Amino acid sequence: MGSTDFLKWVQEGDDPFRQTLSTLLFIVAGFSLMLNGDPF
Repeated sequence: MGSTDFLKWVQEGDDPFRQTLSTLLFIVAGFSLMLNGDPF
């Protein structure tokens, strides 16, 4: 499963676990972007 498929699956989820997961992913990607200039 590619990362875009995973992100799509996370964003489509209604349950709190997936919403928390997407929030965590967003935060991690933001930190990576600040540190490296490239989130992936």
